[in-house]
Amino acid sequence: MDPSSPLAAAPASPPSVHSGEPSSVPASVPAGVPSPSSVPAGVPSKPWPEQASSLLSQLSFSYLSPLFSAPKASRWAYDVHPADAADNLLLPALPASAETAARGLTRLLFHANRPMILRSACFQLVFVVTSCSQPLLLRALINLVTAPADPSFYWWGSVLSLLLGLVSAVGALSNQRVLHLSQRVGHRVRTALIAHIYGRAAKGGGRNVAQTLVVVDCDKIRETLYEMNLVWSCPLQFVIITVLLLVLIGPSALLGILLLLSLLPAIRVIVGLLHAYRVKRTPMIDERVNRTSEFLRNVKTFKLNFWEEQYLKPVIETREGPEQALILRELWVWGCTLLIMVMSPVISTYGVFVFYVSVAGGILTPGDTFAVICLIGALRFPVNNAGKLMGNLATSWQGMVRVADYIYDETAHGSIRRELEPPPGDVVVEVKGTFAAGAEEPAAVEADSKKHSAAAVQAGDEGDTEEDEIDADPSFRLSGLDLSFRKDTLTAVIGPVGSGKSTLLRTMLALTRAVGDGSSVSVADRAAPVAYAPQSPFILNATIRDNILFGSEFDGRRYAEVVKICCLRPDFDQIDEGDNTEIGERGVTLSGGQKARVSLARALYNPHSQLILLDDPLSALDAETGKRVFSYLEQSYLRKGVCVVMVTHAAYLLSNFDRVLCVYGGRVEIDGEWGDVQKKEEITEPGLRDFMSTIRAVDQEKRQRSLSAVSQDDVEVQFETSAPKESKKLIQEEIHEEGTVSLGTFVFWFKAAGGWPFVILQVLFLAGDRFFYAATEFWLARWTEATTAGINVLGWDFPAQTVDQNPYIIVYSVLIVRGA
Repeated sequence: MDPSSPLAAAPASPPSVHSGEPSSVPASVPAGVPSPSSVPAGVPSKPWPEQASSLLSQLSFSYLSPLFSAPKASRWAYDVHPADAADNLLLPALPASAETAARGLTRLLFHANRPMILRSACFQLVFVVTSCSQPLLLRALINLVTAPADPSFYWWGSVLSLLLGLVSAVGALSNQRVLHLSQRVGHRVRTALIAHIYGRAAKGGGRNVAQTLVVVDCDKIRETLYEMNLVWSCPLQFVIITVLLLVLIGPSALLGILLLLSLLPAIRVIVGLLHAYRVKRTPMIDERVNRTSEFLRNVKTFKLNFWEEQYLKPVIETREGPEQALILRELWVWGCTLLIMVMSPVISTYGVFVFYVSVAGGILTPGDTFAVICLIGALRFPVNNAGKLMGNLATSWQGMVRVADYIYDETAHGSIRRELEPPPGDVVVEVKGTFAAGAEEPAAVEADSKKHSAAAVQAGDEGDTEEDEIDADPSFRLSGLDLSFRKDTLTAVIGPVGSGKSTLLRTMLALTRAVGDGSSVSVADRAAPVAYAPQSPFILNATIRDNILFGSEFDGRRYAEVVKICCLRPDFDQIDEGDNTEIGERGVTLSGGQKARVSLARALYNPHSQLILLDDPLSALDAETGKRVFSYLEQSYLRKGVCVVMVTHAAYLLSNFDRVLCVYGGRVEIDGEWGDVQKKEEITEPGLRDFMSTIRAVDQEKRQRSLSAVSQDDVEVQFETSAPKESKKLIQEEIHEEGTVSLGTFVFWFKAAGGWPFVILQVLFLAGDRFFYAATEFWLARWTEATTAGINVLGWDFPAQTVDQNPYIIVYSVLIVRGA
């Protein structure tokens, strides 16, 4: 984590880790690792053009014109806007209690984006005023045109036309600016939440839950923030339009308003149904995403063992069964929502005009008629969007609660509460108290990995085991810890599968939760990096050298040393490009042992680490390679003023350690030198007693022939200063099509949607809808012409409005019904 970032100053921030796992904070991404904000090498960066643009340029987005006219390669040459930089999006502090987590998180997000929210609110106010003014200007212009000739006709007509165009332009520009600022706020909030979610996941939270929160909940919050100004502008617009309607046509306008409001209960029911269906779908989505993600992470294993059909069958059955049924119901309900949104202004306008001419005895004039149509059309949005907005707010609030509940524990209180003073003397790290891990979800462990028992210890070769330390119990705890780890010591951590060995290392990395006031982890130097080789290596889609350096500066001697220690030189010699070989997504071209040694080399390469944590680095190696790697480690590296803690199942190596910790059932049951551990007889737990008996037997059998002597001359290495060989690209850059969408794409989509029957029905429905819409507008225009004299429409004579309004109402009713 970048020390300058807001979260870096919080007591909960863990020590920096040089390991096989990437950091979750954008500011701490190592150099050389691609990021969305990076620009191609050799292209000078420039400030984002919006920073120096004028208000008019921002309203018209003309500052983007050079970007689109520039060559494609230079379009990346702009820096991120400073306000949207990752460091400025992290929240300085999070709520201190679970009850106020969601509210406090919302408040922090609001304060972090307040200037942008206030600017968008000002533009929204301008848009509301202009949208309410346009019908009045239109009414004045129509009245001017239909009035008797006047000497000032051209003057006032020009003024009203220009004013109407100006108001429309200002409203459109303001609306676009509102959308732009709202979307920026939505993306900023989403980015901040994702950063904290990933930070929580990196500290031991449920990663599948984190993925669902990012994909579903954060996205829903972002979409709702696009409409954040409707919360206050809809009521304001409703009040303004209601007053204008009452002024134009009197109490008859109340009928149209009541008709619109009468639809609110239906909208509320529909929103409730949508919410209920979505709540039912959420567990299905979580399960589907979890299983699919698990499949993609281990696709090679599934493919080689022909497990894909068996594993994905429940996913497909759920998607094509219950989930698809819920989706169809949602679509039907959503269709009803669209129908109400489209028909509500038509029904309201029909009710107003019919009541106005038949009950109130009014005469429809062109100016008032089209002004009322525009005002009711504008009123439709605040009324209809009220129900939609309420549903989105409810869904987003539920998502905010889920996000806050997920990140609250680890971020508010911190995974580890460290003491202010570092430990005395040569102690590097000190662990005291009780710590919990895996509270969100039990991790999935393969059955073969769980069978890794004393028999594997006897063989001295654990194979390609993964995650054997992930506890199946979601409330697993390490308790009663009181451990100090000193410089120049080599400590082994042993114990049965699932006893808590990896959890102990994660506790030293501040990736578990402290339980109780007396629990703490003290480090001698918080700024010093920690070298960590996890049990499941993290491999970048890059070259082997880039994976080892991981953004660090290249040091020829040190690089050659760690390559020698990890026995990677023979592997380099067997491939054409050597260490400049691109190893593909998740290291698909490497074996399990090669990935483990690359991860180990990455951890050992950092020269500033005072603490080295190795989580069973020899488990994926064959016996001979494991012996040589450990021998090199012991002779050339492990006793150079650092503290090394290593989880291992290789019992024949334990005599080479200064200290042995035996973890069983979440407690450190044995702590001492290997000779003392061998002699310990007061063991009451049957499982631990059997495990120690197996360990002693293996040590007795193999200690004499375990490690072949490796001379110091074998460890001597030469400087590696030569440039890496030219790499052959394993994965080619994805090619993106540019230009307009081809006709074939539309044809393919229409075929998937239902073919020619679907196309013909859509064309007929669309043509019918537009025909009756135009016919209704045409009829209203002719109706308003008959204020004092009759009219003839397509050979049919109709009386003046002062004589009889019923023929007009009948035709109007037929057009409304047919159009519906």
